[in-house]
Amino acid sequence: ILNREINGFSLSDQVRIIAAMNPEDSFDYQTIDMDPAQQNRFVWLYMNADYMQWIDWAIGAGIEEKVIEFISSYPEYLNQRHEDDIDATPRSFERVSGLYTIYKNQEGSAYSRDVFM
Repeated sequence: ILNREINGFSLSDQVRIIAAMNPEDSFDYQTIDMDPAQQNRFVWLYMNADYMQWIDWAIGAGIEEKVIEFISSYPEYLNQRHEDDIDATPRSFERVSGLYTIYKNQEGSAYSRDVFM
């Protein structure tokens, strides 16, 4: 990558290379450690979710209003980590919005309201 080649293919100067990975020291990602030479080939940026930015994005992206209201009231839930459970993440709240929308659009279906409470 440093020589602008990948598997024998030369990359144009217009190509930008961006990589993303989960932290290797986290308890639940099952990643493989990179050696120092590999680590040195990257610029490392650590990012955290900001609930106000997520809300701005969510409004423009058509996220269900009730999901936005929930995160507005309880911002600490936007990116909550659990060692022994499924994590709450911005991505999972997007999925919750999609499921809630399906529920709302299928009145009289077999879906119980309790599924979403």
